[in-house]
Amino acid sequence: MSSYAGQVDINVTRENTGHGTDVYYSISKGATKTLDDTDFTDFYGDEVLSYIRFDSLPASREGVLYHGYRSASNVGTAVKTDTNYYSGTRNPRLDRITFVPAEDFTGSVYIPFTGWDQNGNRFPGTLEINVKGGGDGYGDILYSCAPGRTVNLRKRTSGSCATT
Repeated sequence: MSSYAGQVDINVTRENTGHGTDVYYSISKGATKTLDDTDFTDFYGDEVLSYIRFDSLPASREGVLYHGYRSASNVGTAVKTDTNYYSGTRNPRLDRITFVPAEDFTGSVYIPFTGWDQNGNRFPGTLEINVKGGGDGYGDILYSCAPGRTVNLRKRTSGSCATT
């Protein structure tokens, strides 16, 4: 019998909304993610998104949001909570923001924001970025179950559910 020493993280999610958040991205460890303003517009619906403002920023152990990031040697400027980031062509642009995870970070980062439409109406939202582990000793095993069902983690196949 083999054994495992380490950490097991269990995330319970709603399949259709990515952890119940409003804008969701998933990246591999060591990768970066540049935001797409259409994802924020799609979340908001029929109204025209004007801009968002981040309510708080990731902890340094999780990573950093940069505006104008090009590379590790040309990171641009750190995103601020008191700055409007605009959809479309007005600067500073939302689609020029890049999340750079901390070197050894894996897991989910939740970043609350407030958005405004062109009529001045506000809406709250949450950006989630899931940084998945990679390389030796890392991996994701995904199970999918309907509400009220359980997963037997002793099974070696993915996706098995049982009635509770």
